[in-house]
This record gives sequence, C-alpha cells and structure tokens, in this order.
Amino acid sequence: GDFTDASVDGIIYDRKVPDYNNADASYDPNSADPLQVTNLAMDSTAIATNGTFLGNLSQKNGAVGEYGGIFGGTGATEVAGVIHAETHISQFETPIEYGAFVLAQCGQPNEDPICNQPVR
Repeated sequence: GDFTDASVDGIIYDRKVPDYNNADASYDPNSADPLQVTNLAMDSTAIATNGTFLGNLSQKNGAVGEYGGIFGGTGATEVAGVIHAETHISQFETPIEYGAFVLAQCGQPNEDPICNQPVR
C-alpha cells in the first residue's frame, strides 16, 4: 500500500497450475512441467479510512476479477486479503480461482521478499 496517496496495487506473478502437465495438456498431479499462467494485476484502488480496500484484478484483456483486504497491526504494518478471478486462463473453459495473502508492509523489519516484486 501507498499511504501517501491512500492507495494499494500490486501484481500476482510466477503463477503455475501444478496439476496440469504442460507438455501434453493432461491432468498430472506430479507434473514436472506445470502450466505457467499469466500474471494478475491488482489495479490501484483506494484504502478506506478503516484500512480496508476493494479493487479489480486485470490481465491484458481487461478485468478478470476482484481483490480486497485490510491493513492491521500497530501502524498498519501488515495486510491480509483475498482474490477471486474467472475465465482468465485460456487453456481452460471456465476457470475460477480463489486465493489469499498475508504480508508485512514493505520497508519494515519483517518485510517479505515479495517486496521486490516485478513491475507490471
């Protein structure tokens, strides 16, 4: 989050479908070649005065879902949230994806390595 302008954004990257064998497009729970899928951009959205946020997820082709969360801890140094996306993986007819995240604020002593994420 950027507390200077009360906004949050990000990117979900290095995404893989671990039980899909990319080599022959088959189901394989032990695939040595899992399907790599496109990044999800967490579009910039406002942080409410109570520390919550709700924004859109997008890919190159536009909106694919939403994300939301809340900042907490002393000085709002931690964040937790969830994501939901649909019809965003071209190899599948109607994929639905849910996920969760819990991170320390970047620049804090317990910051996560994800603070060095790629630029979208």
